[in-house]
Amino acid sequence: MDGIIKRCRVCHLALCDDGQPYVVPLSFGYDGEYLYFHAAREGRKIDIIKRNSRVGFEFDILHDIVTAKQACNWRAKYESVIG
Repeated sequence: MDGIIKRCRVCHLALCDDGQPYVVPLSFGYDGEYLYFHAAREGRKIDIIKRNSRVGFEFDILHDIVTAKQACNWRAKYESVIG
């Protein structure tokens, strides 16, 4: 998981805004133990977190898209971390 996170450039942070999903891509830092997110001191993300501190995150690295004759047979080769 550390290797995937360290190779990612963007983290998607998932919040719940009054019962509605809100996902935002963010710049981040990672020291091997903690995640650090870039954010202004005020704004929608901070307002949501103040009301509901339960969040999720997702990192992914897309390696390849495998095409096929039928759309249902397309697939992606990727690595991800979700928490």
